Amino acid sequence: MIKDYIAPAAALRKLKSAHTQRQNVYIYGASGYGKTELVQQFLANRPHKYFSFSDLAGNIDKLPANDEEITLVLDHLQLLTSDLLREKILNLCYYRKVWLILISRSALPHWLRPSYVNQGFTIIHEEDLHLRGTEMAAYLQTQQLTLSEAELVHLEGATDGNAYALRYASLLLQQGHKIGPEFYLQVWDAYADYLETFVFPSWDSTLLEFLMQLSITNDFDLELAKMISGNSRAAALLEHALETDNLLRQKGGVYRLSPIAQQALRSLGEKRLGSERMKTYASRAALYYEMHEQFLPALRILDHCGKDEQIRSLLKNLCAEYGVTIMISSHILSEIESIADTVGIIAKGRMIEEISMAAVEEMNLAYIELGITDVKRAAFVLSEKCGLTNFKIMEGGKIRIYDKKAVPGEVSRILALNDVEVTEIGKKAENLEDYFLKITKTEN
Repeated sequence: MIKDYIAPAAALRKLKSAHTQRQNVYIYGASGYGKTELVQQFLANRPHKYFSFSDLAGNIDKLPANDEEITLVLDHLQLLTSDLLREKILNLCYYRKVWLILISRSALPHWLRPSYVNQGFTIIHEEDLHLRGTEMAAYLQTQQLTLSEAELVHLEGATDGNAYALRYASLLLQQGHKIGPEFYLQVWDAYADYLETFVFPSWDSTLLEFLMQLSITNDFDLELAKMISGNSRAAALLEHALETDNLLRQKGGVYRLSPIAQQALRSLGEKRLGSERMKTYASRAALYYEMHEQFLPALRILDHCGKDEQIRSLLKNLCAEYGVTIMISSHILSEIESIADTVGIIAKGRMIEEISMAAVEEMNLAYIELGITDVKRAAFVLSEKCGLTNFKIMEGGKIRIYDKKAVPGEVSRILALNDVEVTEIGKKAENLEDYFLKITKTEN
């Protein structure tokens, strides 16, 4: 047992009441909330028998065969898959002299619900196991640590009342770390590593891969789960997941992974399945959201996995099909050019130009670029011999001819006849960035 353990008051109160009334108890919560320690501390000086279901496989005869006076603790109920053992436990629930304490990582499983309805259980929920501010303060005192009330509030938020997370947080505090954003990340990362190293390996491998696939989104229903995973057994796997751990919850047909479980599963998915496969699952989720006109979730997922082309396509579709106006502020003009219908140019905090992209494209932006050794003479020849007026002298011995009637071969020939050496010639086109630089340079 842990010497400096502090029992959560709500859970302890329920456990004491159940003991007095001799009512069977069902305790559940995600890993790290101190379920087993709570029971062991409470029964420390009381006769009882403790079994983990990992020890009972093939040893059902270890359980009481008749109604004898005993306190019986059965831990890790989420591991139980044997129908024979399930039937034995259902029978134990009806023994009057047996005080039964069941411990699990998941909420009450379907096969135990009839017994709960007929016999009644005291249910100790994960929320009852959350350590509150006063309990955290009591634990920290055992570690020679004292925090202000405000710091305790932040600590409760950082750890979510989880005993394992609190223990790690106290180690950080002893090392001189201060409570803040970086502190929160360190605590979360430590708990995520704990899940990945000690909890996920106990899960069925098919279930684990299924949840890694679904971790690319915050919440989902059965239809979305099927689309992401492509698994026809999605309904059965979701039911299995609910009875495996309290890291997945369901309400009104919507499933949600806890944020820390989602982080850990996504990290594991990147390692085991690879980033490209995870991006494929994300693309499927985004397509589902787009089909159901849930555009913000679609954009969030596409942005997270770097699907830029799909983001452009979705933004254009929102404008064309739904009449949505989207305002984008960016200095990456090539991106704006590929998406926007209208652009506004700001210089020194003032809007100096607003123009449609169609108008920009029609402003003689296709040009012939010349590399010239004698720019002044070339300008004279272009004006006087070629009859061109719409050209611009650039830096580095370059001239751009915007006149549509100019033909590269003919221009090169006339320049050569007038002793102007041409080092390079070619057709090019200005883009939005060129236009932006021209407008802002004029403004300056």
